[in-house]
Amino acid sequence: MAEALYPQCSYRIDADFVPVAITAVVPNVLVVNPASGLTDVRMLMDRARAAPGPMSYCSSGSGTSQHIIAEMFLCETGLRMLHIPHRGTAPAMNDLFAGVCPMMFPGMGTSAPQIQGQRLNPLTLTVSRRFVPFPQSRNVTEGRAALHRLGGAPRELFARGNPVLEYVGDQAGFAGGAR
Repeated sequence: MAEALYPQCSYRIDADFVPVAITAVVPNVLVVNPASGLTDVRMLMDRARAAPGPMSYCSSGSGTSQHIIAEMFLCETGLRMLHIPHRGTAPAMNDLFAGVCPMMFPGMGTSAPQIQGQRLNPLTLTVSRRFVPFPQSRNVTEGRAALHRLGGAPRELFARGNPVLEYVGDQAGFAGGAR
């Protein structure tokens, strides 16, 4: 995902790997500190536009899905914000709890317990359909994790009907199963 940031890699995603199967749908979620008083994306956008300087957002680091999703959000909304990269999700979330940055797009795996404990307010999910643990949440776009094989690996290992891939697809924890 971050090839442009790491041009010295010894491999190329587009040339050395071949998509095999979607193994999971892993939503990210736009979250804010409850003390911010923000309850929806429109309020966030209005506050960002009214701010005298750029608002900031935290991420787990440059080139991560959190960073890229936030930049996509900014492009779509026309907002400008200052990126504050961290060395992982935990330090970024600590700054969100402390009010150092007002928002971030962490993965649901790390944010769900904080949302359930009311330490974070979810504004929107990055999936196109309702997410089972949070059916009331608004959704934006779909994010997926995929399984890739090295270009030289035998194709028959990853053919349709492979029981391992079918099992993985059936284990998804979201409405509608794997796609």
